[in-house]
Amino acid sequence: MSKVLKDLGPNEVVILITGTGERMTNIHELTRRVEERQLPVYIISYPPTLDTTYTMLARWGGVYSVAENSHNIQPLIHLQVRRESDQLDF
Repeated sequence: MSKVLKDLGPNEVVILITGTGERMTNIHELTRRVEERQLPVYIISYPPTLDTTYTMLARWGGVYSVAENSHNIQPLIHLQVRRESDQLDF
């Protein structure tokens, strides 16, 4: 994540897909850098075992979780983020 933040331009967005249950060691430094830039970081937890320290990075973005073994949800088919002015489809 540190390397990604170093090389980002002024209008970038970070999408982080991870399901690690381990605590991020440099979370406070990364959070400071995200805050300075008001960088949108969208975290997708798959599997949904993400350590809660990662959520600190998503102040300007969001946190999503892909639920497993649910009959009502079909994971990995479509994730959509909508704003008034733009739409991102994955």
